[in-house]
Amino acid sequence: MEERARRLVAILAADIVGYSRLMEADEAATLAALRSLRSEVFDPLLSKHGGHIVKLMGDGAIIEFASVVQAVACAVDVQAALAAQQLEVPADRQVVLRIGINLGDVVAEGDDLFGDGVNVAARLEQLCEPGGILVSGTAYDQLQGKLEFPIDYVGAQQVKNIARPVRTYRLRLPGSGPPWRLRLRPHLGHAGWGAAAFVALFSLLGLGWWLWSSDDQPNAKRTIAVLRFDALDGDARWGRFATGLSEDIITDLARHPEIFVTARQSSFGYEDEGDVRKIGRELGVRYVLEGSVQNRGDDLRVTTQLIDAATGSHVWAERYDRSSSDLFAVQDEITARVVGSLASPRTGEIAKSDREIARRKPPASLDAYDLYLLGTDSLQLGTKEGVFASIDYLEKAVKIDPEFARAWSELGIAYSMAGTLGFTDDVKGAMGMFRQDTLRALQLDPNDWVALGQRATLRAADGDMTGAQDDFERAIDLAPNDADNLALIAYNLPLVVGDPVRSVELAKHALRLNPSAPSWYHAALAVAEYVAGHDQDAINAAMKAPVHGESLMIRAMANARLGRTDQSTALVGRIRSEFPNFSVEAYIQNWPVTSDEALTTFRDGASKAGLLGGSTADTQ
Repeated sequence: MEERARRLVAILAADIVGYSRLMEADEAATLAALRSLRSEVFDPLLSKHGGHIVKLMGDGAIIEFASVVQAVACAVDVQAALAAQQLEVPADRQVVLRIGINLGDVVAEGDDLFGDGVNVAARLEQLCEPGGILVSGTAYDQLQGKLEFPIDYVGAQQVKNIARPVRTYRLRLPGSGPPWRLRLRPHLGHAGWGAAAFVALFSLLGLGWWLWSSDDQPNAKRTIAVLRFDALDGDARWGRFATGLSEDIITDLARHPEIFVTARQSSFGYEDEGDVRKIGRELGVRYVLEGSVQNRGDDLRVTTQLIDAATGSHVWAERYDRSSSDLFAVQDEITARVVGSLASPRTGEIAKSDREIARRKPPASLDAYDLYLLGTDSLQLGTKEGVFASIDYLEKAVKIDPEFARAWSELGIAYSMAGTLGFTDDVKGAMGMFRQDTLRALQLDPNDWVALGQRATLRAADGDMTGAQDDFERAIDLAPNDADNLALIAYNLPLVVGDPVRSVELAKHALRLNPSAPSWYHAALAVAEYVAGHDQDAINAAMKAPVHGESLMIRAMANARLGRTDQSTALVGRIRSEFPNFSVEAYIQNWPVTSDEALTTFRDGASKAGLLGGSTADTQ
């Protein structure tokens, strides 16, 4: 008997969740959607990544790829494309796949494949959460350093008919939250539809479709493709610079969990495609970033523009004129500025654009992500009304999606502002909610840098100054180009652990990264300048900040230290009339102000301004 051919291949196993429910609800609409998605989304991507359909079964399909990277890239691109196509589809009409990917030895018989290489992928698919992707250890070993989003180890799983436990990893895609606890379940199949239904489905679509589940929907809109920048001069040197700049922007954008950025293998090659809408459809992204590099002697010009792929309209554009004497420094600076302008979760251009879309929606149709956007927008105002509006929006967001980590961290900040800025007479309650929500965010996502920066203040309040410093440093390392993050840390660092000079630089760097920064960035700079002893600079910054107890306090104390008694007295009067719940003592205790340098400057300035003992608000 002729020996059957063996080969090592990447196998993708998939099944559709709830297909019978969709067909029963509206068979004609479901089949029409499949036809549309096949022509617009799946066929181009399957061809692009070299996928080959091997087997159709009663509740799934087996797809073969030449490499693990191709298999994962295809799964991720299909996911993004279909998510973008169905942003407005009601949750009960969305279709979700479970996907398992394995690299293993298979036996070929005709057009079919058999063996543990196939079996492991199929077992991982059965273990996978709806809307997820699990990969085996052998597949993971081929992916290290080749993906631009995190992979979480979820344990060694004992699976049916496989002798040894299978190392299992979960691709943490944008919106999918923190490292996941694998929920084992018996695979019972999917009642109500058989092989004929699945064959009909795959004959229409080619594979089926992968879509974020409703749990993942909040962040589905922040999808972006970065095209390779054009080198307008045609010189190979500038072509390499343009490519390197594009790659750096992709890498830095990928560090933001709120943003899904397609891999360079997917987006590079589309730079000559003039139809941005087509790029958006094929890559499954809402936004496309394109740019160009032009050199004239020692002068270098880089232009960038962000385009809404759904409408073709320009969202943002910027031009950077630099000397070409130190290209590595220029590349780093422009990368930081582009990412800082686009990706900051509160004030970045992508968030602004998504926020405008949310504002146009009827209130009843707002999802958790929409509410998060509106909540962070209200928080930027820095006013009492803005803070309480933010709390209302964010409370609704976490009620819809209790695993939305960043919404919890922003909700904690809102409560902290209510407690420290004199916006509530229940300071103790507000600060308790700040602690609770911050820790909840980190429980969901230990790498949420916003929550890490806030936990640093909690650790300082508990006397753990080393832990506080570690949290600040980790938050900076995780998001060095997130302008919002740097401004928040500049706000807290001088008060909690000291180092006001560094804090001033962080605040100024945040302002450089985000030229359209909201006024609270200036509040952060004002605090840092005051603790550093730069009284006039503190006044100048505080006058650009939101008007609340803190900014008036900084101005009053700095004027008092400069001997401007009349101005200081007038500002103290405003604090007591406009913010009767605000006091320096409560601010020091609840922020908390724990660095010796900050305590000295605050008590000195408050004493000179006559601000001590100015409120009866309760404290934590």
